[in-house]
Amino acid sequence: MHKQMVSKQKRVLNSLMNSGLLLVDSVFPVEKRTVFGLGGEDSDLVISLEWRDGGGCQWVADFTGDNLHAATVADNRIKLADSYGEAVCVDFFDLKPGKF
Repeated sequence: MHKQMVSKQKRVLNSLMNSGLLLVDSVFPVEKRTVFGLGGEDSDLVISLEWRDGGGCQWVADFTGDNLHAATVADNRIKLADSYGEAVCVDFFDLKPGKF
């Protein structure tokens, strides 16, 4: 089971870490990603995301290995709880250079 747990954590972390564009609640672009990485305890901080809402308020969500394991992934959307239990929905997109 632990091997499957780590595999899912890696897949979710890879999407949050390497996607060209992350949108929280399908609207607010993530401005900063801080990656701490996997490898410690499942309760250790793995990644932190920062964004601003429509009113300009800054938000930060921290995610542990346990949070990544409990995430649901469908199409280009990850639904997960942050380290405080708040629900966060992140859409991820790979950006490709445009052709002119």
